[in-house]
Amino acid sequence: MKRFYLSVLAAFVLLAVQQTTAQNTVVNQVIVCSGGNFSDPDDFVSVAAFKPQDGSTTAFGTVFTQSVQDVVVDGIFAYVAAQDSIVKFNIDSYQRVAAVEAVGVHKLAIAGDKLIASFWYPVTEDFVRIFSKEDLSQQAAISEVSDEADGILVYNNRAYVAVPGGWASAGGKIAVINLTGNLLIEEIDLDSAGVGISDLFLFQQDGDFLVSVNKTPWDATTGYLTKMDLSNRQTTSFVFDLSVGNGIEVYGGKLYLMLNGGIGSIDIAGMTVTDTAVVANTGNGFAAAVFDTLNMLFYATTTDYATTGEGYIYNATGELTGNFDAGIAAEALAVDYRDNTGIFEARHSLRLTVYPNPASRFVRFNIPAEQKAVKILMVNLSGKVVYNGENQNQIDISRLQPGLYFITVQTDASVFTGRFVKN
Repeated sequence: MKRFYLSVLAAFVLLAVQQTTAQNTVVNQVIVCSGGNFSDPDDFVSVAAFKPQDGSTTAFGTVFTQSVQDVVVDGIFAYVAAQDSIVKFNIDSYQRVAAVEAVGVHKLAIAGDKLIASFWYPVTEDFVRIFSKEDLSQQAAISEVSDEADGILVYNNRAYVAVPGGWASAGGKIAVINLTGNLLIEEIDLDSAGVGISDLFLFQQDGDFLVSVNKTPWDATTGYLTKMDLSNRQTTSFVFDLSVGNGIEVYGGKLYLMLNGGIGSIDIAGMTVTDTAVVANTGNGFAAAVFDTLNMLFYATTTDYATTGEGYIYNATGELTGNFDAGIAAEALAVDYRDNTGIFEARHSLRLTVYPNPASRFVRFNIPAEQKAVKILMVNLSGKVVYNGENQNQIDISRLQPGLYFITVQTDASVFTGRFVKN
């Protein structure tokens, strides 16, 4: 009888935690990384945090190099790729935690306790490397990846890496890496349709698919998207008579990306353009952009790489709603989502990795192999329970509405909490 009452109490406590968490989820800050004046060797990479709540900007880090390539946020940490270094910052205390030399570093991705990095010029080998997320020590180099690498998608214990090659390359590939043994499985050759392959995204509708953004070369007028079925790695490429730039986000069945210097959208299922200018080109194009899926806002930057840089905030219909301090050459942005119940969570629950994220069909989660899930609760932003089950590590979310969801897993030894975006 005592065990029964404790189980019921635990379920109510878990639900209360998730309801409070859901109601207090916010965009804590936007991490802004700027390369500075490219012609000034003493103007180094700066790392700052923009707070949407009050419009303030806090500059908290410097990387003593000349350009920035990427930034990813994982929990209370931000990982910055800047030309010859990877630097880890605590974005609560704004302190540098770790750094490692990484000449030619390009893009970053998190996979469990690993940090995966792609590399490009000036390196000539080891174009994909794996580091410890904790201290940035290098764990492995995937030497079989054939050429300069770009964007990374982590899915189902595999890393899919864009391999565009050098600037004169006439094609592009996708490298598939098994993260259990850090081994290359294969490289999928996209031939000429893969020229400029860069950002990779997960799309789940009637299956699990990788979508790659293959950017328009300098001397061309068209760009490609490639859709790869992850069940059999079969690819189909689609040409667009537009100037295709960086990918931004997959949300609500759409891919948001740079089109003709502005921000456009493409319906992924039909591979058709839905809007060539969700956000219109301001004149010089955008240097970087991220999409805040919680508040449906775009954060975008412009720069002349020498004297000026601006940060703009647009809503989902392309209306300018605000500005932020971007510095010069802000080419890497990341959104830091948080719960206002962070102190309670830290004392009462452990972090749960939910994947894929975003997702549209299924979500899975990782808990220690020796533990068994005895209670699983999933709630939406309003605190409504949308799933209540047990002993299952794959959950069908295909009928849920797009948005942010929270999941709590109670095991026989611990409580884990995490979140994901349904697109």
